[in-house]
Amino acid sequence: MIDKKKLKFEFYNLALVIGVIGILLVLFTPIPTWLLDFLLLTNFAAALLILLLALDTEKPLSFSTFPSLLLITTLFRLALNISSTRLILDHADAGKVIAAVGHYMVAGNLVVGFVVFFILVVVQYIVITNGAQRVAEVAARFTLDSLPGKQMSIDADLNMGLIDSEEAKRRRHQLEQESNFYGAMDGASKFVKGDAIAGVVIIVINIIGGLSIGIWQRGMGWSEALQHYSLLTIGDGIVTQIPSLIISVAAGIIITRAATDTRLGEALGNQFFAYPQTIMIVGLTLMIMLFLPGLPVIPILILLLILSAAVWYSIKYKKNSKESQLNTEDESVDDSNQESKKSNDLKPAAFELKISSNLEPYLLGESKSLYQRYNGLQKQLSLDLGIFLPKLSIVVDKKLQENHYQILIYSAVVARGSVNYLKVLAINSGNAAMDSIVGEETKEPTYGLPALWIEENQKQQAKALGFTIVDPETVIVTHLSENIKRYLSEFLTRAETEKLIQLHKDSMGTLLDELIPAVLTYSDIQRVLQLLLKEQISIKNIEKILEVLVDFGRVNKVPEELAEKVRERLGSIIYERYLDTEGTLQVMTIAPELESHMLAMVRVNNESMLPPQYIDKFLRSVVQETEKQLANNVQPVLLCSPALRRPLRAMISRAIPHVEVLSIAELGQFIQVSSAGIISVQDFHSMEATV
Repeated sequence: MIDKKKLKFEFYNLALVIGVIGILLVLFTPIPTWLLDFLLLTNFAAALLILLLALDTEKPLSFSTFPSLLLITTLFRLALNISSTRLILDHADAGKVIAAVGHYMVAGNLVVGFVVFFILVVVQYIVITNGAQRVAEVAARFTLDSLPGKQMSIDADLNMGLIDSEEAKRRRHQLEQESNFYGAMDGASKFVKGDAIAGVVIIVINIIGGLSIGIWQRGMGWSEALQHYSLLTIGDGIVTQIPSLIISVAAGIIITRAATDTRLGEALGNQFFAYPQTIMIVGLTLMIMLFLPGLPVIPILILLLILSAAVWYSIKYKKNSKESQLNTEDESVDDSNQESKKSNDLKPAAFELKISSNLEPYLLGESKSLYQRYNGLQKQLSLDLGIFLPKLSIVVDKKLQENHYQILIYSAVVARGSVNYLKVLAINSGNAAMDSIVGEETKEPTYGLPALWIEENQKQQAKALGFTIVDPETVIVTHLSENIKRYLSEFLTRAETEKLIQLHKDSMGTLLDELIPAVLTYSDIQRVLQLLLKEQISIKNIEKILEVLVDFGRVNKVPEELAEKVRERLGSIIYERYLDTEGTLQVMTIAPELESHMLAMVRVNNESMLPPQYIDKFLRSVVQETEKQLANNVQPVLLCSPALRRPLRAMISRAIPHVEVLSIAELGQFIQVSSAGIISVQDFHSMEATV
């Protein structure tokens, strides 16, 4: 079966070959006058077509064949010049087109004809061609100079995962086309310049040769020969120079359109009618000119009428543009809402609260105070921690038992609880007796403290007995708050990491160029930030964090070790939360011999710091000291060597998540530290003997 597409391309190639061969034949073979007339008109039509294509293309690369076409059309015009010169000198007749144009342009005065011709040449050679050539040179140079940077940008986008390999190939191919196009235009612009020079030379040759042949070979008088050959020469020059001028204009338009990606007419209209005040100023200037003596009134009035219409249209255009922009924004919002609804059916909510049916009227009633309280919490945490936190999605789950709720992160249940929305919760902080008041015994869902559900009228009695009173909504908000803090790192996705970094791009552009992707990728940075957020360390000072990553990321790309370096640089941000009212940091420390043993275990064989049978004893010792700290209203903080901080935190966080583990390297030079307890293992020496 014949491939129509392939057949079409073969036809195009064949037509081009025949056309080029035909031009070469015209160069060396005499042609009749009727064929010359046809070819001259074809030349004019082709030039006009090229100009219209240049005006209609959206970007220069859409007409990438223009440099080659410029060479072919220049060769075609030179072939026509040679053929017409041959006919003028041999037969004193170059066809009807040249004769008609000559009679029209000369109009009985040879001087007028010569002046018009030379004006066309000057306009083309000095104004248009020189300008287009200069623009082409600058565009070619800048395109070639920017080529390495653009290639690096494509490679960077590919390495960061912003584009796939196919898109990278497409961009590289487009970049190659662009550089080739502007390089070719730089050379092709010289064809047009040379064509203008050739036109002047040919007209001089035609006049001198025509006069010589007319006077000495054909026996014409001086005036008759001058009149006849000058008429034909001027007609020949103008017939070929007008298409040449048109193509020069097209070349200038193509080259100077590098800054726009829309059609020239559309771009001009949008920019011209966007500023009605400028048109008004021009109109006022013309009105002033009406009062100047000697100036024609009617042309000025016509111009004022045209400008008035332009002002009216410009104001209307601007108003319609604003309305269109608003409608587009509304449509985009509607579309995005519809898309988000569709995508939400497939994409799990980042942070979700599922409630039983009977809790719906209480939590999702008209006041919707739960949403308001969470939004306030979300805003405050985002400001404190420097991370975009997700919105809360509340879903009624009919399968849940009455009064129960679940907290989910990306559809995974991370916490459960129950509330009695008809009562209030009396929490025993340790100073009250549970049997001192009548109520339904339960446990506070966030911290697991003993509590009672009591009636509203028992609140004052419970407060007097030492209970802390909270309403059911506060119970849920507190539970949400603790879980969003506990799982902060889960909300820092790759997209959120990139968004967070790009938000500070203007203030640290050089730093980002140095870091990404030469030192670390977005994935590496995400992992480091997640490790910080796991311990609720603010990443608000993102610039300082990235500076640390630039300094240490060149030699060490392990996220866990980079996170430790960041912690050391952010020391004051970490420990200032745990200072007492006097500015002192009260810490628990590990017994020196025990800490030395743990350091040796970590440094030598990178194994567990303690044998399995002693881990439980160590944790019990930590719990005992922690309880003492809490009894004194002191946040429990364990201070250790830098090499132990990370493994210690991993071991302790499973059993005692509220204990903060700091390293000595994170403390400031002038910080006051007070020992609040020592962690030890009773039979530590026997443990050393067994190791």
